[in-house]
Amino acid sequence: MTRKPCRLALAVLGFATFTLANVCTNSTLADGEITVRTAEGDSAAFGKNVVPLFVSKCLSCHGGDATEGGYSMATVAEMLRPGDSELAPFDFAQPQRSEVLRRLLAKAEDARMPAEAQPLAAAEIAAISNWIALGKLPSPADLQRPLAELMTPITRQLAPSHYVRPVPIHALALTEDAVFVGGYGEVNVWRRADGSLIQRIPVIGSHIAVLRVSDIAQGLAVSSGIPGEFGCVQLIDWKSDLPRASQLLALSDVAPDIAFCPEDSATATSRIAVGGMDGQLRIVDYRDTVRIDTFPSHADAILAVAWSQDGSRLLTASRDRTSKLFDSQNWELLMSYARHERAVGGAGFHNSNPLTLDETGLLRLMDGSDRDNDRSIAEFAGLPRALQHFAATPRMLFVPVANQLHQFTVQREKMEESQSKDEKPKSKLITRLVRHGNLLTSTDSRILSVATCGDSVVAGTQDGVVYIWSLPSGELVQHFYACP
Repeated sequence: MTRKPCRLALAVLGFATFTLANVCTNSTLADGEITVRTAEGDSAAFGKNVVPLFVSKCLSCHGGDATEGGYSMATVAEMLRPGDSELAPFDFAQPQRSEVLRRLLAKAEDARMPAEAQPLAAAEIAAISNWIALGKLPSPADLQRPLAELMTPITRQLAPSHYVRPVPIHALALTEDAVFVGGYGEVNVWRRADGSLIQRIPVIGSHIAVLRVSDIAQGLAVSSGIPGEFGCVQLIDWKSDLPRASQLLALSDVAPDIAFCPEDSATATSRIAVGGMDGQLRIVDYRDTVRIDTFPSHADAILAVAWSQDGSRLLTASRDRTSKLFDSQNWELLMSYARHERAVGGAGFHNSNPLTLDETGLLRLMDGSDRDNDRSIAEFAGLPRALQHFAATPRMLFVPVANQLHQFTVQREKMEESQSKDEKPKSKLITRLVRHGNLLTSTDSRILSVATCGDSVVAGTQDGVVYIWSLPSGELVQHFYACP
């Protein structure tokens, strides 16, 4: 594959002159929140002050599959290796010769990094230059870890000991014993039986977009980050005495959706599908954190991903107004559903049938077995005109509508038609999406997230309340404020 030239890698000597005295000081600069020190032993400054800059400013072009100019910053070990230019990115003996600093301080817009973005503030450049001058590298064990995993979790700075007000619940997950709720840069684990707080687990990133739980993985997958700056997918072994979030994937933006391969799948079950804002579908093996496959799937962000019940197929939904069905064995595109009028925010399956929910509020059920048929076999219109996920069990679907969950089933029946020419009776199979009674909350607050587990469904609201219903009766069995 032909690589595009990297501005960092094409640096030439003499395009700009500077001295470290311009940026290395022993003070806290006013135009940023980064404390600049040159005292020996300040090794923690790398994770606190430097790594967040590299993750948010550099990984979009130099992380993972994006290696402009042959230069990668996915790990520290890769970050220290020159790109195609063969110029040393960091020279710890002579910091002023570091190519990264030269590019950050370049006056010419076509030479300065980051490319096509605002230049770094003086305090940010000072933090990087001070780290180079100190030469404090991470331990050998950390050199191969994803760069974002070395970042000092900002949640310990963001999460208060007690929340002043409840957090809108944009992400939650449910097990037989616990409810997981996204908080201020942390995952809060609540006891399902009485709504008491069990654990508070910090993650990387202040915004938690998605939570997914899997018994076979014995963990919780988390998509978090800072929208527009960086994102990461982490796996938490929440059953351990000291739960810790391990890094699976670093991204240039928050992943809108993630999904575990079903536990009863006959295929490799240690897989997580990740939909990216860059339109790429990523498949990660969480047993050894080796990325299995990454490929461009859509022209715009992938907003939802869903596995079929047997794990043989994967459905994506995108802002580009399409939904795509893939064979998860060879990642062959089986069908592209391109009849949506607006962006598609929800994806799922009812048995073997793909389901989508688009921005017009139209719920569609597709055949899924006929590669020549991209038409829906059943539709339900009039749902909220918004981009949102829905939840599904083998029997029912649940779609948030204001402060309610609307329940749907798929009904099929044969209808007799007029006799054919040979006078034999003729019939056809009619498929319908049928709405049943709604599950109600006790307030007017809008439902933001929904998940299922066995014979239960859980929802989180704008005002921070968790509701749990028993199925199929629809009885509200628990509700509580998820506010530590």
